[in-house]
Amino acid sequence: MIRSIPLNHLPLLGGLILSLLGLRSALADGDAPPSLAGGIPIHMVEHAGVARVAEPMTFAVPLAKTDGVTSTSELILLGPTGKPVHAQFRVQQRWNGKPGDASKPVRWLLVDVQASVAADAEVLYTLRKKNADDKLPKKKPKLKVKQKPSWIKIDTGAAKFTISAKTMNFIERFAADLDGDGTVASGEKLISAPADAGFILTDRFGAQYSSTACDVELQVEEKGKLRTVIRADGRHGPVEAGGGIGRDFFMYRTRFTFYAGKPYVRVQHTIRNAYLDDPLGSIGFEGYTIRTRLASGLTGLAPLATTFGLGGALSHVVEGAARLYQDSDGGDSWALSSGTTFRGFRVYNGAETQVASGNQAAGTMHVGTGQAGLSVVMRDLFENFPKGFAFNGQDLLQIKPFPSEFGTFHWLDDGQQKTSDFLLAAHGAALPDQDAVTNMFQQPLHPYAEPEWIRLSKAWADQGDLDKPAASDAQMISYDVGQLNQVYNQAFSHSSYAFGWSEFGEPTWAKNTHTTGSPRNRLTYFDRFAVTGSYTAYRINELFALHSRDIRPYHILGFSKETHPQATLWEGLPVWSYSVDKLGRDQLDPALDPHRAGIPTGGHGWNSFDVEHMTVDDVYEYYLMSGDLVCLDALNEIGECMRTWLIYNPAKAPGSTRGVGWAMRSLLKIYQVTGDERYLGSANDLLTSVANTYGQAASPLTGLVYHYVTAYPPHPNHIPDDEFDMPWQLAVAIYGLLLHHRETGSAVSREIALDVADYIVDYAWNGVAMNEALAVEDHNHINYKGDNTGINTWVPSALALAYREYARADYLYIAQYMFNSIPGLTDPVTYNGYLTYHWWHSYRALILGY
Repeated sequence: MIRSIPLNHLPLLGGLILSLLGLRSALADGDAPPSLAGGIPIHMVEHAGVARVAEPMTFAVPLAKTDGVTSTSELILLGPTGKPVHAQFRVQQRWNGKPGDASKPVRWLLVDVQASVAADAEVLYTLRKKNADDKLPKKKPKLKVKQKPSWIKIDTGAAKFTISAKTMNFIERFAADLDGDGTVASGEKLISAPADAGFILTDRFGAQYSSTACDVELQVEEKGKLRTVIRADGRHGPVEAGGGIGRDFFMYRTRFTFYAGKPYVRVQHTIRNAYLDDPLGSIGFEGYTIRTRLASGLTGLAPLATTFGLGGALSHVVEGAARLYQDSDGGDSWALSSGTTFRGFRVYNGAETQVASGNQAAGTMHVGTGQAGLSVVMRDLFENFPKGFAFNGQDLLQIKPFPSEFGTFHWLDDGQQKTSDFLLAAHGAALPDQDAVTNMFQQPLHPYAEPEWIRLSKAWADQGDLDKPAASDAQMISYDVGQLNQVYNQAFSHSSYAFGWSEFGEPTWAKNTHTTGSPRNRLTYFDRFAVTGSYTAYRINELFALHSRDIRPYHILGFSKETHPQATLWEGLPVWSYSVDKLGRDQLDPALDPHRAGIPTGGHGWNSFDVEHMTVDDVYEYYLMSGDLVCLDALNEIGECMRTWLIYNPAKAPGSTRGVGWAMRSLLKIYQVTGDERYLGSANDLLTSVANTYGQAASPLTGLVYHYVTAYPPHPNHIPDDEFDMPWQLAVAIYGLLLHHRETGSAVSREIALDVADYIVDYAWNGVAMNEALAVEDHNHINYKGDNTGINTWVPSALALAYREYARADYLYIAQYMFNSIPGLTDPVTYNGYLTYHWWHSYRALILGY
C-alpha cells in the first residue's frame, strides 16, 4: 500500500514539511547502539551517606538485539579496577521469544554482585562480552544447598540454615560464625524452633491456626553462586483439630533468599486469600504473627536486651521482655484510618509500662547482648501500619504483620494477598555491624546501566523509545523515607490521605477504576529512573508496584481458563454479573458470616482491573528491574484472569476500542516475561477479532481504506444520533497493535494500526485540535472537546508511534502541535509525571524529535 500526504494538510504544514521530514531519520530507524564488546557502564551510586561493604546488589541491564547474546555464559562483569568479579546472571526477557528460548537474543538481564561503595560516592562496574583471557578471582563465593525429603539446608559460609519440609515452623535452625573463627559451631545457634513456632493466625473469636498444622511444599526456586531462593507453600490449619472454622484459614507463600558469605536471610512472607476451590470469601481475623524461639547460643548469654529503632539515629533499649507497636503511620493525618487509636508507635516493657514513643519507627529490633544477637529489619514498617515486634525476655521472638493490638479486626478481600519483607540477621563481634545491615536492607542501592545505553538499546517499554532529558531535569521530587506525607501530598497529589497497609503505595483516587477512569493507565512507570538513575524515581514507582502486586484482588492459586472455561474474571473476585462459573463465590459457607461481619460491601475498595482501565506496567517493570518473584506470580495470575474476558471472539467485534489496546499490551508483556504462549494466543485472538470485524470507509482524498475499531452506539455525551469511535481510544488501540507487531512481526497488526492513525489524522483533526468523537459512517459528523485530557495526551504519543513505523509527516506534525498546545506544559507534566498524567513519557522522544 502506497501512503501519501492528503492535500488538505499542505497549508497547515507549509514550510514545516521539509524541516519535519529532515528530522533525524533515527525517528524511524533509531540510532545504532554501541557494541557490547566495548562494555556497558554500570553506575553504583551511594545515596544514604552509609558506606557499603560487599553488599549484595541485584539490578537489571538491557541488551541490544544487535549484540545477539543468547547465553549468559557469553558475559562477564568487571569491577571498578577493570578486573572480572563474580556475578550471577538470569535472563528476564528475550527479543521476540520466551525467556527460556536460548535461540533468541537476551533483551533484559538480571545481575547479582556483591559490591563496595563509600558513603556518598559512586563506582563504575562494566558488563561486556567475555574474552578468552578473562579470569575470575580464585576465591569463589560460598553458597551451598542440600536437599532431602525432610529438609533443605543452606550454608552461606557465614551462617547455616535449615528449613523443614515436615512442618513449616519458619526457620528450624539458624547458626552463624559469631566468633569469626571460620566455622559455624553447634554452640553458635541463634534459632532452634520447636513445634509452637511458625506462622500463627488468630481468628475473631480467639481460635488459632498454625502453619505447622498443615503440610508444606518446599522447593529450590532459584539457585546461584551468589543468591539462592527457597520457596515454601502451605496453609494455616486449626491448632486444635476441628477447632475454629474447622478448616484452614488462608494460605501462605514464603520466599527465603540467602546470599553467599552473609549471616542473614531475606524473608518475603505472603499471606494469601487466594482460594480456587472452597473459598473463604472476604474474611476478617484478629491478628497474625510470625513466631520463632532463640537457641541456647543466645539464651545462655542472658540477661538479653531488646533494642528498637525509633527512627533516624534514635533507639531504645529494654532489658527483658519488650514490645513495639506501630498503630498508625505517624503522619499528620494518622487519625483518618478507622481502628487507629494514637499517632505513631509506642514501646512497652515486660510490665506493660510505656517506655518510649514516636511517630515512625525504623522497623528494626535487635535481641541479644554486646557479644551476639539476632536482628529483624522490616521494610516499610510504619507505612504499612499496623505492625509490631515482641520479645518475651527469654526465648520467644514475634514479628507481627497484623498485630492483635489494633483497634479493630483485620481482613483480606477475596483474591487478595499481602507480603511482609524483612531480614533476619545474626550479629556478633566478627560479623557486620547491625546498623550496617539495617541500612543495607532499608535503603538498598539500585545500580543502573548507563542511561544513554538504555536509550540506544531500544529495549525499554513498548517500542524502545526513551526521553533524553537535560541535566537540569534529572532531579525529581525529593524523597525522604521518614516523611511519607511529602510523597503522598506532592508526588501523588490526591485530595484524601492514603493510609494503612491496604492503600500504601497508591493514591485513593485510583480506586473504583471501573466507574471513575484510572490514572493508573501509564505506558511506563520506571522511565525516569531509566534515564536519570534517580533513586527517588525508583522508590516512588516501587511503591506503586508493591501495591499492585499484592492488594488488587486477582490472586487465585491454581486457576486457569482451561479448568474453568465458564468463569469470567472481569474485575477479580467475586464477579457474579458476567461469570457463569462463580468459582463457588455464590455458595460461601454461611457459618463464616460472623467472621465477615463489619467488612464494608466494597471490602478495602480496590477492584483489580477491567478491560478499559488497566496496565501491568508497574508490576512488569518492577519485575524486570528487581527480579522480584512475587511480581512474577502476580503477572501470571493477572494473565489467567484476563484470558477469561469475553473479548477474544474472532466472530464478534470488540466491545471497547481502548480495551483492545490495554488488553493486548498487558497480555504481550505478561507473555514476554513468563513465556506462556497462552497469553500470546489470547493477544492473537484479540487481533483476529479486530481484523475480522472492524468497519471501513475509503478516503475521498487518498483512496485508501481507513478503519475504526468499535462502532459505539449513539450517546448524548459523544454523538447522540450516530455510531461513533473516539480518537483517544483509537490511540490506545495503536499502542497495543504496534506492540504486537514489534513482538511478533505481524503485518496485520501494523497495517491496522497505521490505518487507524490515518483515520484519526484525515477525519478527526480539524486543523487546530483533535475532535473527541466522530461518526463511523458520516466522518464529518464530529464532537469537539478541546479540553479532553485523554485526547491531549494519548493521541500525540500514538501518532508518534505511527510515525516510527511509517514516516507520514502529518503524524509527527499533529503530535508536536498537540504536545505544544497542552495547557500548563511545565516540568511536572513532562518530567515528573506524578502531578498530572504519565501516559506517554516513553514517546516524548519521538514527539520532540530526539
